[in-house]
Amino acid sequence: MARAMTLQHFKLGLAALMLLTQCGRLHAYPERPLTLVVPFPATGTPDINGTPRLTKMVKLVQTLSTPSLADALAQEVAFGLGTALERTVLWERKAGGMGANGVSHVARALPDGHSLLFADNSTPLQHASGGLPHDLAPVAPVAAVPLALIGESTNSRRTVRQLIEGARSATRQVNFAALGETTTSHYASEAFFQATGIQGVRVNYNGSTDALNAVATRNVEFGFVPLTAVLPFVGGGKLRIIALTSQRRHPSVPDTPTIAESGVDDFSAGGWFGIFAPLATPRAIVARLNGDINRLVKEDGWQSMLFARGLFPLTAEVEEFRALISRERLRLALRAGQSTAAH
Repeated sequence: MARAMTLQHFKLGLAALMLLTQCGRLHAYPERPLTLVVPFPATGTPDINGTPRLTKMVKLVQTLSTPSLADALAQEVAFGLGTALERTVLWERKAGGMGANGVSHVARALPDGHSLLFADNSTPLQHASGGLPHDLAPVAPVAAVPLALIGESTNSRRTVRQLIEGARSATRQVNFAALGETTTSHYASEAFFQATGIQGVRVNYNGSTDALNAVATRNVEFGFVPLTAVLPFVGGGKLRIIALTSQRRHPSVPDTPTIAESGVDDFSAGGWFGIFAPLATPRAIVARLNGDINRLVKEDGWQSMLFARGLFPLTAEVEEFRALISRERLRLALRAGQSTAAH
């Protein structure tokens, strides 16, 4: 009995010591500038093989051009989080390997909350085990990324129902544009094929610009492209947004229906951007970062910025974010199994 009591006291003392240690770390945190690692090339997305194709001309264009969505959003996160923590947050590019370089760099970093990863939903899920990114802890989401189902403006199939009926009656398979393998665009197109039962050929392109051009020139009939990439061309005469993959309409295109509204019941697909930390980062530090990021995303100015870019604000507690990642990985695994069975 005495031995059991002694063991219990030891466990309680150990738990109290761990709590005090974490509280001490939180009190001192952050001790130095933070680094936010961006695993994407300057173009925003890697090419189909996962390696950005750089030439002197491409480097010059990247230097002079407007930052990609990922870069712009990472910069906003770095500035906002730095203000909340009263520390400088630097952002550093670690591109390559379809995001693997950035993931592994943060996974190997000291787990003290000073090294963070800015990633989209496809990046960590490609380099995951057990439903979560290997050696990474989810911190908080930042924004949801709806996709637009787009067509060329003169195409007679102007609605989701017309598209489905046309594809079913066509003598050949319909070509759809997507942004490469294992991207949100890829997963959305696969989900659409399965939900509607139509046959389609997915044509992969190296980023949104190539996919938009392919649709505008009728090299493919339709495409799934992030809304943020389509917005600058709305009203330009060459492209039309048929529907959105999100659960609700977006304020930037309020007259555009969702695919679910258009007759494909319960359809929902899209991506997100979020923040991760090394796996062993103390829970108290992760919780603080989660709270700071959630407060940042809820600010009116931040929400206006996200809507203007074709995004939705997205907040979640740590465990809610973890559950979101696990559900998405399970859904993708089921899709992959169904796709394999179909072949």
